[in-house]
Amino acid sequence: MGWVEDRFQNEADFKKFVPQLWNAMRDSIGVAISEFNSHMGDKSGEHLEATDCTSMGTYCRRVTRGSGPISIEIFLNAKTRTLTARQDGATLITVCGYRIRHDRTGGEFFLESTGDSIEVDIACRGALETFIFGRV
Repeated sequence: MGWVEDRFQNEADFKKFVPQLWNAMRDSIGVAISEFNSHMGDKSGEHLEATDCTSMGTYCRRVTRGSGPISIEIFLNAKTRTLTARQDGATLITVCGYRIRHDRTGGEFFLESTGDSIEVDIACRGALETFIFGRV
């Protein structure tokens, strides 16, 4: 296969596998919120909620802190192919990249600094940990 065919195949793979990768991220965000709420819940009045949003594209999730109008949007940036976060309209923060696996069996998150693939939960932690727990 030539590079042109490879490029077309790569684009087709993104259309096929990115929804699956995003669903895994949505699930991971849901688990993180559920665990936080089960520990903090009624004790402190702190709780988190997540909703889908479209402000940053098709693959966007907004997490809101119940104690105030504080929120973070976590989304897949299709232009840069990165998992990105933006808290309360502030500067965009790149968490990691996403790509198609070499064997073309799915999508994966990866560290842009090393190229190493990372689990969805690690990418989720990178996006949410400071928002949930403050400075880490």
